[in-house]
Amino acid sequence: MTASGSYRHLVYAGLTDIGRARQRNEDALLIAPDHAVFGVCDGLGGAEGGREASRIIVDTVAEALARPALPAAMRSHAYRTLLVVQALGEAGRRIRLHAARHGHRGMSSTATFLMFSSLGERRATLLHAGDTLAFRLRGDRMQRLFEPHNMETEFREAAGDLPPHMRHLLTRAIGIREHEQLEPTPVDVAPRDTFLVASDGLTNMVEPLRIAEILSATRTEGPEATARRLVHEANEAGGRDNITVIVVHCVAA
Repeated sequence: MTASGSYRHLVYAGLTDIGRARQRNEDALLIAPDHAVFGVCDGLGGAEGGREASRIIVDTVAEALARPALPAAMRSHAYRTLLVVQALGEAGRRIRLHAARHGHRGMSSTATFLMFSSLGERRATLLHAGDTLAFRLRGDRMQRLFEPHNMETEFREAAGDLPPHMRHLLTRAIGIREHEQLEPTPVDVAPRDTFLVASDGLTNMVEPLRIAEILSATRTEGPEATARRLVHEANEAGGRDNITVIVVHCVAA
């Protein structure tokens, strides 16, 4: 699919899959092409209410983007970024309220949202909490755009002293704290860049070099074929978790 208006330089596709081991899909995705906002959320594995948490986040952000606003405001990258920040804060409040009403301890979700500026600006912003990762493929080089929020990252050089089962425990997620700890990451955008936002059902199952190889075909095959191939690859590797991917390619025009 191709985004419209000021974002017609973006072609995109998204796909979510239950995988081969889980009984339900706790991932959720949001694609808002009219506003160039793309998000993937992963309800915490094993936590009660994970599926509801990820769905609350994408529904709350979609609701915020759908509210009437002046066209000039919605074309402003700063305004749309602030809108998503506020929506994620509201989503966290709704998750905590839902958890209290239904007795879901630990109900929360990762969230990674990628927001592009208009055609002329060539930049983007990532807002993220947790370990749902984002990548940029430029030429032959794939770059992870931020570090995951987990114990291994927090402890850095001392992470080797942690028990293996603790290294990937999350230190941030939407719904855990009263004030959401979002990390903003500015990203520059160039023609022919390809971006990937993916839950750990992909990144824990497929090696980075293989992901980069599949992403490189986006330039000729398009994002939809790439998204299907990434999900297929994760399932072929065992599909031990839900798999959600969004692929966004920036055309040369």
